[in-house]
Amino acid sequence: LTLVARDRAAAYFADDEDGAQLLICSEIGSEGRNFQFSHHLVLFDLPLNPDLLEQRIGRLDRIGQRQTVNIHVPYYQDSAQQVLMRWYHEGINAFERTCPAGLALYQLFEQALNQCFSNQENEAALEQLIDNTKAKTAETLQALQQGRDRLLELNSCNDERADEIVTHMVEEERRQELSNYMEQVFDQFGVEQEHHSAASVILRPGDHMLEHNFPGLSDEGVTATFSREVALSREDIQFLSWEHPMVIGAMDMVLSGEFGNTAFCTLKLPPLTPGTVLLEAIFIVHCAAPSELQLQRYLPLTTVRIVVDSNNTDLSKVLTPAHLDKLGQKVRKRNAQDLIRHARPQITAMISRAETLADQQKEGVIEQAAGKMQTEQVAELQRLTALAAVN
Repeated sequence: LTLVARDRAAAYFADDEDGAQLLICSEIGSEGRNFQFSHHLVLFDLPLNPDLLEQRIGRLDRIGQRQTVNIHVPYYQDSAQQVLMRWYHEGINAFERTCPAGLALYQLFEQALNQCFSNQENEAALEQLIDNTKAKTAETLQALQQGRDRLLELNSCNDERADEIVTHMVEEERRQELSNYMEQVFDQFGVEQEHHSAASVILRPGDHMLEHNFPGLSDEGVTATFSREVALSREDIQFLSWEHPMVIGAMDMVLSGEFGNTAFCTLKLPPLTPGTVLLEAIFIVHCAAPSELQLQRYLPLTTVRIVVDSNNTDLSKVLTPAHLDKLGQKVRKRNAQDLIRHARPQITAMISRAETLADQQKEGVIEQAAGKMQTEQVAELQRLTALAAVN
């Protein structure tokens, strides 16, 4: 089979609803593929390399596996396959646990093992080989255990902090913000969506897309899911998270383009005269510089929020985002267009005023970044000077 055909066969086997119940493959068929959704492994032959056996088992026994993996090894009685199976199982216990010294043990007992292959009826020789292998395995594993760095292990994982991170990730994935947001993005930009299975969707370029090249979407389309569990069991399905290139690219399109960067609403605010026009503008302070300067350490992407009224009064501190979100109400599209057309001169003047206020705040952001850079660089120069004095 070709590589594409093997991929299709693996995907067909991974399909929970209409997929195959059994997959028969050679070594190359399982190479680079994971089947943690399955928990029965039948080994029609056993490799001579213990590491290769561990790789076969590892295709199922990996992250995402929720059940005990059952390993089945059929063999002919009084055959070399039976000898090898007993040596793996009784000698190095390769079927029940990982054996980091498996290859070294095989190389050590290879000659004796080959003799048992050619003389399967010599039960005493096989028992002696298994006993010797078992003793050497215990000795080797104990030596490896004593070589562990206990201090490094104690500091390698903070269980309390790790549990907090895992809990936070689970809570984030249960929320529907990302799926709802991406569904709106796909609709607005003309990306076709087709139901694939539970928590999964097929995405294809539409005939009326606003952007010819949507981030992460090929002409053939992609299958994606918002479920980590589905993605772990299906390598052919992309897992959409806030860090996925498609999601990041879609947000960049919204932020950098004109589409969707303006909203119109009405609100009741007693201190203001009815009919007063308010403008909320978001500016981004960004400095284009070579990446090797690492300017983002001192001047990360910073937003400046400005709110002005029709009298050019700065209300940024008075009307907070939470305040506006709570009071804002939708306006019909036709009414909004008429109001914007009527207030266009005012809005143009307010934009100019907002830009002036943003420029004033920008200077403070730049000054703060320069001060931070100066402080860190001076401290680093002093440290290097002190080191140079004693070296």
